[in-house]
Amino acid sequence: FVRGFAQHVHNVVQRSHEHVGSRNPMTRAVKLASPLVFEIAVSVAGELADELGVAIPDDEIADMAMRIGSLVGAEPDAGAALTAVLVCPGFEGMRNRLRVHLERALGHELAITRVETGYAQDWAGIDADLVLSTIDPSGTGDDRIVRIQPFLTSRDIARVADAAQRVRRQRQLRGLRSQMRPWFAPTAFIRNARAAAPEAMIRLLGDALMREGVIDEDYVASAIEREARSSTAFTENLAVPHAMTMSAARTAIAVAVNEQAIEWGGERVHVVALVAFSETDRAAFQTVFEQFVDVFADPDNAARIVRRGDTLEAFLDEIAALIDAPA
Repeated sequence: FVRGFAQHVHNVVQRSHEHVGSRNPMTRAVKLASPLVFEIAVSVAGELADELGVAIPDDEIADMAMRIGSLVGAEPDAGAALTAVLVCPGFEGMRNRLRVHLERALGHELAITRVETGYAQDWAGIDADLVLSTIDPSGTGDDRIVRIQPFLTSRDIARVADAAQRVRRQRQLRGLRSQMRPWFAPTAFIRNARAAAPEAMIRLLGDALMREGVIDEDYVASAIEREARSSTAFTENLAVPHAMTMSAARTAIAVAVNEQAIEWGGERVHVVALVAFSETDRAAFQTVFEQFVDVFADPDNAARIVRRGDTLEAFLDEIAALIDAPA
């Protein structure tokens, strides 16, 4: 990885000296797919830019993020496995073979905790994240149940993987809902803020958090410096400015919701959330950062929040409603 990355950086430096840009049509998609990986790339690019005396634009940073993502994404999260119950009446040999194939194909996604062999099931009483069933669940309406064939097909594997991703996303978003409410203060919520540029908006929201005793002038300056390195507009509706350090006295988020979009790094955004994290909340950073971006990824969601979020409580209620909505 280091050898390949070093060659890539060499090419970046060459293009910079020759004033030849590298266009990456996936820049926005990379930022949206994994904001945290993009942040790692921004940090690396910033160090390299300072050390080598070159400018590294967003498209080049996205190229770096794709390389870094291929490295950090290679190790599965062992703690992320979901629980599953397999419902499979019939011959024992067929059932055992099905379980082996499921575990071989999806063992990194879920753990099969038990196997049910009866035709009559109390579906609601099954305690698991997912239920993989070879028999018809008789219209229970339980979205945990995934119908599969007794002889596993590639389509079955894809369907179970999609269901696992949906359950994991819902779990993360509900975790975000419970975590984020205490981090917002009524004095740090601004409707239709009078700031026409990113730096002015960061200072306006930073002032609100400074009045709360959360951050100081150095944090605001650091957030402005981070913005200069790469735009924090992660969707076409949302910008999430922040510093590169977790130096806040406590974790807090200041929000501006504007009916009229403002220019932000080539995008026009309606919502700006200045995020200040403390060192004690390091573990929550990835979930909150990525899932907060995820909520706003759908333009319809963003439009609804902007339209109805005229107070902090209304803003949080709308986010909560979108989190709880079926995926």
